[in-house]
Amino acid sequence: MSNEQLRYTFRINDKTPETMPFGRLLDYYVQLKDMLGLEDHLHLVAIGEGSHANAFSMDCAHETELTERLSGLQSGQAPKKALTARNRINEMLSEDSTSGCLSGPGNAQVMTFPGSHKPSKAALSLRDTMSLTGELYYLAASGNNVAVRLRTESHGAVFGTTSKDVGHALRSVLFEQVKLDGHGEWLRHEDGTWSVESFTVASFTPVGSANLRETVDHIRNMDLDWPSDPLARLREMEEKNGQAH
Repeated sequence: MSNEQLRYTFRINDKTPETMPFGRLLDYYVQLKDMLGLEDHLHLVAIGEGSHANAFSMDCAHETELTERLSGLQSGQAPKKALTARNRINEMLSEDSTSGCLSGPGNAQVMTFPGSHKPSKAALSLRDTMSLTGELYYLAASGNNVAVRLRTESHGAVFGTTSKDVGHALRSVLFEQVKLDGHGEWLRHEDGTWSVESFTVASFTPVGSANLRETVDHIRNMDLDWPSDPLARLREMEEKNGQAH
């Protein structure tokens, strides 16, 4: 039973394999991965004609996990990262002037993405300074700017821009953990979740990924003048402070 495969299809309406840019398709795949989870168990098996249909297969053994995730997405109880990715897919479809859907076994529709076909409603947006930490996984020149993409735990994949000078410096930390600082716009959705609508990066700070052992070894190699009995030294200091007037 565990070897049987289930097929789910993500369909982008009004697009075909000939008209969908490959880079944009990869952007959708990043968001689908964050939305559905189970990335180690989902496999792209076909790309259909007509509307751009991307078929994924999954072992039946993981059906319960995926069903629970889809239910959580519908009720708004899924992990924040998954909800953010779902909202971003809808935003991307709106940017591409189309809509989409996710269908399951038997071509049963399990989720719709109205995209640009959804009646517009006033959304709460907030422009402010912004700091995000994650893996910098994409840099590309885009006109006079540089496109930046950061994979975060809290907001999924975040898309931003920066100057060519900062973009050039960011090449040294590509595929590494980094903190990006700048300003941008937050968008609050109807279900109460927030997503990053725009992000302009002004500066960055590399984030160390050393484990506990490496950190302890680093401290030991700093050649500090440690007391032979640190605890006794602390008690002595506390006693002196307690007697001070």
